[in-house]
Amino acid sequence: SITVRKGSTMHIGTNGKVFVYDNSKILIEEGATLIIDQGAKIQLLGDNAVLEIKGDLKLTTNAIFTFTYPGGVNSGYVKFSRDTPWDNLPHILGAPGCSIELVGKNKNDKILEIAQDILFVSQFQSINLFKIQTGTVEFTKTERQFISVDAPTSFVACKFISSDVNDAVAVWGQPVCQITNCLFDRVAVAGMLFMYGNKLSMSYTEIKNCNTAGLGTQGMGVNLFNTNFHSNESGMNSQLFTQNSAAAGAKFSDNNYGASIWGSPVEVTF
Repeated sequence: SITVRKGSTMHIGTNGKVFVYDNSKILIEEGATLIIDQGAKIQLLGDNAVLEIKGDLKLTTNAIFTFTYPGGVNSGYVKFSRDTPWDNLPHILGAPGCSIELVGKNKNDKILEIAQDILFVSQFQSINLFKIQTGTVEFTKTERQFISVDAPTSFVACKFISSDVNDAVAVWGQPVCQITNCLFDRVAVAGMLFMYGNKLSMSYTEIKNCNTAGLGTQGMGVNLFNTNFHSNESGMNSQLFTQNSAAAGAKFSDNNYGASIWGSPVEVTF
């Protein structure tokens, strides 16, 4: 295992390779920085091969922050675990053409752990894409946690799970935001859509076991296709729609409240 101490930097250069074997870890301490260049490759070889980041992640031009797991080896995972409360500053720093792309082997394959207040992925850091695909994201801190992303977003065939019931993924009406074939279990989806002015679309997705609204949005509107809400405080709580919206094939069951839409002088079709 490797620990990068406060004030130090680990730099994976162009086409460089780093291997983390099962039951081993690279830890980037708070106050330290991990720099990823274009073509850099990180291999997490086994379920318990971990890249843990408490400090800053810096992506240079055209860099892709991802990991691989060649052959039949199961993937490890990336863990963000900053100890201090969020300071309203980005700790994922980018450059033109960079992206974050975490892809697992199946929906049950843990690829990302969140153990800090907020994981903030900002389009103002030139991040072209935040992609989570075919894997599990686990929230593990006992206090409320968020993933807040306003960069272009793609969540496909993945699970977001928590032992708490207050965690959430927040999106901001960014032009590119794909959520399809996903499960949110004790993790709500929050859409502050007025920020960038685009409707939120979800398809073949399930949101359950939240003690808030499974889906809570403000502004613009939603397009929901075959999306199920069950065992939440409320399935959906939306306000101030400005565009016609649809919930084709949406199902609300065993929520204390089904769907609440208010302050919205537009057509909503179920």
